[in-house]
Amino acid sequence: MKIMSDTLIRDNKNYGSVGEFLKDVIREGSDLSVVSAYFTIFAYYGLHEQLDSIKNMKFLFGEPTFVNTIECDVRNYKIEDNYFSFWYHFLFEKKSFYEILGSEESAKEIMDPQSFFSYFGFVFETICLEYMIRMAKNRKLPFIPSKYGKWWGNNPARKCQDDIDVLLIDDKNEKYIFCECKFKGESFGKSEMEDMLSRKSIFAHAKETYFYAFSKSGFSDYVKENASSNNITLVTVDDLFEFGE
Repeated sequence: MKIMSDTLIRDNKNYGSVGEFLKDVIREGSDLSVVSAYFTIFAYYGLHEQLDSIKNMKFLFGEPTFVNTIECDVRNYKIEDNYFSFWYHFLFEKKSFYEILGSEESAKEIMDPQSFFSYFGFVFETICLEYMIRMAKNRKLPFIPSKYGKWWGNNPARKCQDDIDVLLIDDKNEKYIFCECKFKGESFGKSEMEDMLSRKSIFAHAKETYFYAFSKSGFSDYVKENASSNNITLVTVDDLFEFGE
């Protein structure tokens, strides 16, 4: 958290009430930058006298993520604005380099498949989640999810830390949808399908499980032949433009 020219970090867990801290340090005309998981109307009400007097406020929201324990101190954050996200990812640290390189060669380097696909893999996950929410609103999913987002934790089948690109769960924690999102130049193949199916073992208590595979470059014949028997819905880039109405 940055207040005027001083950098100060506070959180409710280790350093007392953030609200009380802000009341003490915010001054008229302050520039306030906050990194947090959420900011509610109740938080604004408690600080409205101070916040109404500041000059500027910047807010970086935490990425919605499922975690195994509330004791975990690991946090994921993302910039919601796609323009700034792209700029910070590619240009922020290498601005001088690209100025020397020139616009044409800089564009070629940025569009290198390895770099380009790595970055847009994260953007693609957001697009896939938006698609699933849209399908849920149009009652096109097996159930209405109560919780959704990215998940990470231990996968007992693979005996390693793992992540699920998009996970949707019903309000009784009995029904699960696992989504795998692949933005790369190769088709979604057997190994990706097996990895996706292995994540079912993480939630062995689930009564119903469904799988959605998203792929920029389509699916292998093996995946197409075995998708239905494994309760997998295959979603192409063209399908993402379907609005489910």
